[in-house]
Amino acid sequence: MNKKKVYLIGIGMGAESSLTKEAMDILSQVPVIIGAQRMIESFRNTSIWINREELGILPETYTQYLSSKIADYIKGLRHTTIAVLLSGDVGFCSGAKKLLQELEFCDVRLIPGITTVSYLASRCNLSWEDMCLTSLHGTSNPIINRIHHNAYTFTLLGGKDSLNGICKLLMEYGMDQVKLHVGERLSYPDEKIQTINPMQGYACKQHELAAVIIENPRPCKVIDSCKDDEDIIRGKVPMTKSEVREVSISKLKLTKDAICYDVGAGTGSVGIEIACKSPDIQVYAIEKNPEAIELIKENKKKFRADNLRVIEGIAPSALEDLPAPTHVFLGGTTGNLEGIVCAIWEKNPKVRIVLNAISLETVAQAIEFGKKHSEIQSEVVQLQVSKARTLGNYHMMTGQNPIYIITWYKE
Repeated sequence: MNKKKVYLIGIGMGAESSLTKEAMDILSQVPVIIGAQRMIESFRNTSIWINREELGILPETYTQYLSSKIADYIKGLRHTTIAVLLSGDVGFCSGAKKLLQELEFCDVRLIPGITTVSYLASRCNLSWEDMCLTSLHGTSNPIINRIHHNAYTFTLLGGKDSLNGICKLLMEYGMDQVKLHVGERLSYPDEKIQTINPMQGYACKQHELAAVIIENPRPCKVIDSCKDDEDIIRGKVPMTKSEVREVSISKLKLTKDAICYDVGAGTGSVGIEIACKSPDIQVYAIEKNPEAIELIKENKKKFRADNLRVIEGIAPSALEDLPAPTHVFLGGTTGNLEGIVCAIWEKNPKVRIVLNAISLETVAQAIEFGKKHSEIQSEVVQLQVSKARTLGNYHMMTGQNPIYIITWYKE
């Protein structure tokens, strides 16, 4: 039995002018067309629809955006050729990704469309090959970290006031130097494109169909493996020193999409360091000391690490509502090492844990814990760091406290 042929068609921004010739040829012939309400309405305003109406060969239409329901509808069709309309391009922030999984019983072909980023960039006379591409549509994706490290950041906007939300964030993180190139109702007759700065915000009523290219004239180009201790706002709160951070974080073996806890975060130095590795990493800094909480928030703003969330409370109870971690750094356990680790294992038995221990009592406790749980693999590194200080014409080495870096993981 032949499979049904399904075309997933990217229709660009919505107006007929953003349809490709290939898409127009398919839409002039298919007997069934499926899509969200805006897609169907846009298609009904094209010359293709008008021509088919005049010829008396209008296609059947089904208004739907949920992938599973589209798949169920296609299963029940007698027709063997169907088109599904999708906004923009099928390869960028598109429903095509889920539909490909749902339509495994069909012969599916992707028909590319014009992406919003390419359209808006061309209207602003910008190249988009080096832009950071992301989306705030239906997600709370952290964006400040991306803007901080890129000259141009493109994002689809989600919600009627999301643009002013970005402006507020930019001002909060001290990024008033950026420019925002805002596009609304792109490709339609009432298309509007304008450039604003975060200080002035967006005075008009923002349309739901909106996107923005954020131009940062001074992006951070530094690739540092570890922040200098002097750069971190510390106060009187204990802080994990840079060389120790370097080794400890390397032992975590972070992945791009990691969900990481920094338990007993102190100044937040380790959590901030991890958050700055990639904006795709989610970091949760857990701390009970109110003074330290404020320092973490200050450092978060200073390093523009909006992918770090500050959690005030005592572990393990403070961990209950957090997503399961893939990696955990334990900087402080307040004497409840076993309780905290067991609570973390309940969330994810495969989590990788790195513990820093200064006192011999904590080391002894960690060793006993490792013996008690023979199913875990462990590694112990003792690190002693000395730094030179100048005394007249001489340089004297001053030793820091030795640190035990203990790694636990399960095969």
